[in-house]
Amino acid sequence: MSEEKREAVRIKKAMVVMYSRDNKAWDTTLLRDISEKGLQITVKEEIAENETLYLMLKIPFRPFEWLEFSGRVRKALHLLTAKEDSVAGSYIVHIEFEGLKSEYKKLIQEYVAWYINSAKGGQR
Repeated sequence: MSEEKREAVRIKKAMVVMYSRDNKAWDTTLLRDISEKGLQITVKEEIAENETLYLMLKIPFRPFEWLEFSGRVRKALHLLTAKEDSVAGSYIVHIEFEGLKSEYKKLIQEYVAWYINSAKGGQR
């Protein structure tokens, strides 16, 4: 089994995320984790690898502003229970940021660092 390599520390933090496949019809979900390179969300529809998603995220450092960006789906997995049973209509989607504004990248880096330093922890 190959071991996944992480280039950035990620944190598990529940935050509201909106996503769209066409930048018109939006759905709301919760963030599973985030790093400076990308994020994971749970969605209720199957999404193909390499598909582009449009995303909006609110970061606690800027609670009144939506950060708008896009990302490429790197992996999409059917959500399973601890007993390996399928959770109907639920998928975990790993998204790599694409063309993230440097201001947003810096904001995410600062938030991840703050979260880790506040003793809540991160994963590599």
